[in-house]
Amino acid sequence: METLELHDALVVGVDANGKELHLRLERVSVYEGDRLVRQEGGVLRLEDVHDSRGDGLVATLRLELEYGRVLDWALDNGAGRLLIEWVGDSPPRRQLSDWTFRLRAHAWGPELHHAD
Repeated sequence: METLELHDALVVGVDANGKELHLRLERVSVYEGDRLVRQEGGVLRLEDVHDSRGDGLVATLRLELEYGRVLDWALDNGAGRLLIEWVGDSPPRRQLSDWTFRLRAHAWGPELHHAD
């Protein structure tokens, strides 16, 4: 079974859509057991997501600067944590988001590249 390693992945887009949160990611490491089989980009879909610090849905997580580096990702029994270092290159800036949440389900969908 494939597992995803999000450490060092890049967040390049965040879309809150009703009860879902879609994170567009690049450089996601995909493993089969302990063996890295590829790195890819795609969308991580979090379903029925609630911020653990309040009653609201996913509205608290958004793209803060040009992109984000995933420093920590943990998911266990419907509870998760995402630590992101947001990076801006012009002017150079850094900002941290430490987001904890609850969710019902999640899914990974790699980007498909089509030959022209």
